[in-house]
Amino acid sequence: QEASESTKRGKLSQINSASASAPAKRALACAVGLYTTTTVSPLPNAGSISITLPEVGIKEPLLIDTIQLKNLAIQSLLVLYIGICGPDHPSIAIKAHSEIPTGSGLGSSASFCVSLAAALLLSVGDIAEKGRDAKDLQLVNEWALCGETVLHGCNICLILYIQLTKFSRFPSLRTLLTNTRVEKDTKKQVGIVTSRMTHFPSVTTPLINSIDEIVGTVCDSLAKSNTNAEICETLNPLIQMNHGILVALGVSHPALEKVVNIAAGKGLMTKLTGAGGGGCCVTLLPDVYEGVDEIKKELEVDCGFECLEAKVGCDGVRWWVTKP
Repeated sequence: QEASESTKRGKLSQINSASASAPAKRALACAVGLYTTTTVSPLPNAGSISITLPEVGIKEPLLIDTIQLKNLAIQSLLVLYIGICGPDHPSIAIKAHSEIPTGSGLGSSASFCVSLAAALLLSVGDIAEKGRDAKDLQLVNEWALCGETVLHGCNICLILYIQLTKFSRFPSLRTLLTNTRVEKDTKKQVGIVTSRMTHFPSVTTPLINSIDEIVGTVCDSLAKSNTNAEICETLNPLIQMNHGILVALGVSHPALEKVVNIAAGKGLMTKLTGAGGGGCCVTLLPDVYEGVDEIKKELEVDCGFECLEAKVGCDGVRWWVTKP
């Protein structure tokens, strides 16, 4: 029996955030080198679904009728299973594992939905086993949006379902991702920005427009720069400005500011990722930098945070069939 597998990297909102993206301004995002992998395998027993999701506490395979359906990840999984697999309801085992910290602003939920959608679509033959043509990617994207809608709500997901422009050459940049372990709430953070825009439009509109201009400047730099050193020279002050604007919009957190200040003391620029309010922030590292262990020690041992080194600018979703 064959097993369908799919893996999807997390995303990193490098120069913008979900909060700032809400008013339909430009955002620059790229894949980060941390994976979510989903395996879909056939089961011999008719009418059964087995689920293993360690990141939401299901560390051993459980049949669906024994699981509390209040969990949004389970609800999202069932929506995709029913929608993609159709009325036949095949008996399958679904196992997903992620290297991405959940609720951290690194796209763990999006990565889960994309990986799950691709694995299910592959298992029923709706996408080709080999290759990743535009039609297959669009189908994966549309089903992943359905799963994200369950997790985050329709309004937020539709805001973020935008036309993407792909760079012909996106640099592979070295970063330090710091998970503050502070739980975040995307809906709450978007609500904070929306409230400030409603009550103080003359103040917040220029801030939002400034982020839009920062993104445009970065895009121009990526098109013109030839080396990572040149790109980092441009990115560093823009990252610093971008984070400062997000602080003014009310989506930072004291734990995030602690990381920003520690990194700044080492001459490194940092910004929050995702919607803010907790979760992760990203520090841009030069290609040659020997002080990583020192800063990681300070952040992990002294502050209790979790640090992950990762490249950004990687490939996105991939899928394959595992032969018995």
